[in-house]
Amino acid sequence: MSRPIAILYGGLGGIMALYLLYRSVQVGITYDEAWTLKIFVPADWGHLLRYDPANANHHLLNTLLIKALFVLGPDQTWVARLPNVLAGLLYGYAAYQLTRRYLVQPLGWCAFALLLFNPFLLDFFSLARGYGLSLGFLMASLYAVLRYAEERQLKQAAWALVWGALGVTSNFSLLNYWLVLFFVINLVPAKSKFPLNGILLLSLGIGLGLFGLIITPILKLKAQNLLYYGGNEDFYTNTLTSLAKYMVYEPNVTPAIEWGLLVVTVLWGLVVLGSFFYDRKLVAPKTVLLTLTFGAVAVVIAQHYLIGTLYLIDRTALFFYPLLVLSLAFALQDWPQPFRRGVAGALVVAAALNMLWKGNLYKTALWYFDAHTFALLNWVEERGRTENRVIPLDYSWPFSSTVEHYYRQGDYPHVALVKDWRNRNDYNPEAEVYFYLGHSLEKVGYDAPSQPILQAPKDTVEQWPKEHVVLYVLK
Repeated sequence: MSRPIAILYGGLGGIMALYLLYRSVQVGITYDEAWTLKIFVPADWGHLLRYDPANANHHLLNTLLIKALFVLGPDQTWVARLPNVLAGLLYGYAAYQLTRRYLVQPLGWCAFALLLFNPFLLDFFSLARGYGLSLGFLMASLYAVLRYAEERQLKQAAWALVWGALGVTSNFSLLNYWLVLFFVINLVPAKSKFPLNGILLLSLGIGLGLFGLIITPILKLKAQNLLYYGGNEDFYTNTLTSLAKYMVYEPNVTPAIEWGLLVVTVLWGLVVLGSFFYDRKLVAPKTVLLTLTFGAVAVVIAQHYLIGTLYLIDRTALFFYPLLVLSLAFALQDWPQPFRRGVAGALVVAAALNMLWKGNLYKTALWYFDAHTFALLNWVEERGRTENRVIPLDYSWPFSSTVEHYYRQGDYPHVALVKDWRNRNDYNPEAEVYFYLGHSLEKVGYDAPSQPILQAPKDTVEQWPKEHVVLYVLK
């Protein structure tokens, strides 16, 4: 690797590491994180392993790691986020090794940049959720399976399966990838002193261990109809479109997003198909990656039709992003250099501009409404302290998890939470201050225009249009 390319790798990796570290400390806690810290982390180890109570918000490995860290250190948000920060470093390191080893330069660096230039994906490396962990383990698994396809050593196959299994325990949707990985590993014969079925025995052993860990949680979630987060239309409309809109930090699908996704999808398909005119090797990095990508898509679609599962959307589908990027990069490698550099360069410029435009240090794409909750609560406390009285506070229910988290963790003697949970959409007439979310959250049943608070007499004190957050004082 030339010195300039090495500097580009190190510079970009260092900047992204600092970005993740800063966000892990500065971004306020989100609804799902606060829920995990309140309900699941305090539970005993046995209940967590048995998913008792069952809930999709409990990401098994993520919860267990946070619980262990809280035993060893302070129960602070930044501590809870450490596993995912480290997963981000693993993701970057494995991406570096993979693109450096298997791609020509500067295409390798372009692929590395595309793997990082996604603000939505980077969100999860600074949050206490299982998705960042799963992405880090996925990238390590991809690197290991390419090493296995190259070297045919059992240890590389074992690492690919183990990393993938750790990803599944962090985010169950990654099971769609692991099942195809199992198939790919057994399709490529190993160079080993073991019998011919040695790779199969290894795969089955790791698979049975993973099955034992996840079967009870998945059955409980399915039986209690808790796997409700997804789409019912098709893979393109639900999965790819949701990834595209959140990559540009937009909660709604705009015409620009629709056309942009269509162009990139057609380009991806043409590059992949055209690459086979240049290189038709059966066991090559491109073939392995494409098999994993198309296989995972096929598993998602098959599950939808066979057992009625929903199509993966946004955060549950994020693992498709690195698969699609790497598949495109390895297909581009087979094309002539001018075309390869032109396409890779254009995509990197577009992704970099989006990263500069949408990347930030204070909010997330999915829980954008929580960006100002801490400041809002402190505003109410300061007002109560100034007036030497307790101020009753109510809020749109999507704020509940974070408001209650800060209230428990902080010192708010001049604030009284008066949320009436008998009707979470209504407002308590005793409240004097109200935090209103002005954007609907369809997947979780929050309809902003129908909230009764809009009919109440009130004054607007402050608002944040980008996050659709309004601070009301009731009359």
